[in-house]
Amino acid sequence: MSKKNNRHEATAETASVKKLTGLMVIGIILLVAQAVLSIAISFNAFRFIPAKYRIAEVVVLVVLFVAALVLFILWMLNKEKKGAKTKYVIACVISVISVLVCSIGTAALYKVHETLDGMNESTMKSKYGVYVLKGNSAQTITDAKDYVFGFASDVNSDTINKVFEKIGEECEQEVAKRPYASQLELVDALLDDKVKAIVLSEAYVDILSDIWGYSKFSQKTRLIYECTAEEQVKERKKSRLTEESFIVYVGGSDTRDAKLTTSRNDVNILAVVNPKDKQVLLINTPRDCQIDLSVAPGNMDKLCHCGGKGIDCSIDTLANLYETEINYYAQINFTGIIALVDALGGVTVESDRTFTTTTKSSLHGDTTFDFVEGENTIDGQKALAFARERYALKEDDLGRGAHQMALIKALAKKAMSPAVLNDFTGLLDSVKDMTATNFSASEIESLVQMQLDDPAEWDILTYNLTGQYVKAYVASYSKKKVDTMIPDEQQLQQIKGLIYKVMNGDVLTASDVEKK
Repeated sequence: MSKKNNRHEATAETASVKKLTGLMVIGIILLVAQAVLSIAISFNAFRFIPAKYRIAEVVVLVVLFVAALVLFILWMLNKEKKGAKTKYVIACVISVISVLVCSIGTAALYKVHETLDGMNESTMKSKYGVYVLKGNSAQTITDAKDYVFGFASDVNSDTINKVFEKIGEECEQEVAKRPYASQLELVDALLDDKVKAIVLSEAYVDILSDIWGYSKFSQKTRLIYECTAEEQVKERKKSRLTEESFIVYVGGSDTRDAKLTTSRNDVNILAVVNPKDKQVLLINTPRDCQIDLSVAPGNMDKLCHCGGKGIDCSIDTLANLYETEINYYAQINFTGIIALVDALGGVTVESDRTFTTTTKSSLHGDTTFDFVEGENTIDGQKALAFARERYALKEDDLGRGAHQMALIKALAKKAMSPAVLNDFTGLLDSVKDMTATNFSASEIESLVQMQLDDPAEWDILTYNLTGQYVKAYVASYSKKKVDTMIPDEQQLQQIKGLIYKVMNGDVLTASDVEKK
């Protein structure tokens, strides 16, 4: 009988040891996970959390870990004593809660960083199409493989070469090519039946719709092939964002695709930023401004036509006009503006007048929007209508530029609020594919951190370049004079002086931006 009891006691003792060993292993795993994830969330959070809050975050994490560790050790030393199990349970609860919170926080912060990193673009995508006349028998690119393909020699040669490589792959042979001096000459060659097929930027197809005599291009032709080619964006001199002034080109692309591609630049605003004094000077250059293109010096064209030649053309052309260096760019298309405003929960924009505008949509029909002088709380669709309207404004394109800057001010005010900065994962997700920038993830994070550290509002001043509207020939269209704006020389010099002051760290006043 004693042998049976001994075996029973031994079995019970073994089971007890196994149980304690299992509890010990669980506790150690939880403590290790808590330590690792506490370090991980600290590393990721330091990208955003202002310096004054970092110590508090570390202290909280260390206290929680030490509390769990001490309780676990006390349980280990007094496993058989009364209350020891309670210490173990409390230790595990602290560890589990810490692990869950740190896991969720680390994942969210990592996702934000990855999204920001994904928005940093070293290339821009351009859409190209192969067009034939409507009556041409070719229905697909392979039907046209023996044609001579016309192309414009005034566009990026590397991009055109990539497009022809893709065409060659589709046709399983190298196709014949014929260069034309400009995209307009290329279009004329097709319409005059001098060449059977042309390779044309889809951004230029949009431009054709505004050119007298070419508005029916799409009705006279047929698209038989399209592809996307990437263009390398030029590297630019960066700035120590939180310490010295910098300039950002804010470009608005007139496309409604879910993906951002090269197209006409409907918005051309320079943001000259003084981070130390939290002041921004917004400079609007009207899209109709007659300007010397950086890619073809001596060829005057409308500013909005730069966008079809790539974002570098827009940036460098404005940099030449104002004799300055532009460090960064941020580009967004129409769909992105709608998504951004809606993700912010709407914005309140200041209108300088009462007016009504109507937008046309093949899907939703005509929509009318009313704006009053003063504050207007608007959603994404209404924001786009506000930024695009010009025909209802006396100043036409100049009035539109003023409204675009007003919308940027409203967006900046809302986006810089602590409530948005503390939770902007969804905001980034909503616009990541419709925006492009050369800000790195770490640079944006440093700006967010700076704003959270000092949430004071920014002082945003605006200047709208004006000039004389005339009819003139431009590089994109040499057959008929079009409406362009010759910039006022005195205002140009004033803007150059304002840029110099901000870049030099000076604080501007309202009187500084009054037109001389």
